[in-house]
Amino acid sequence: MAWRSKQFNLRHSNRSSQQIHITGVSTLSEIAIPGLPIDSSLILPLMVLHLIIGGIAAVVASRKGRNLGLWIAIGAIGGTPSLIAALLLEDKS
Repeated sequence: MAWRSKQFNLRHSNRSSQQIHITGVSTLSEIAIPGLPIDSSLILPLMVLHLIIGGIAAVVASRKGRNLGLWIAIGAIGGTPSLIAALLLEDKS
């Protein structure tokens, strides 16, 4: 995996210059957690799975008497944790 480093020169009011190195990511395949590289071909399927799990959470919460629209948003953001929360909800009957 090749990380690209870019240099920028900044000038301050006292006319001194400092160099700053910024590591840039140009493609999704370059994103990595130390020791855990993320393959870019997995990003889309994982996002879809996240949204499906969030949708299931919304349906579970709706059947327990909760607001479906609100739980669609919670599920889309939260994914698996929102499903766990929806499963732990009490019925609102």
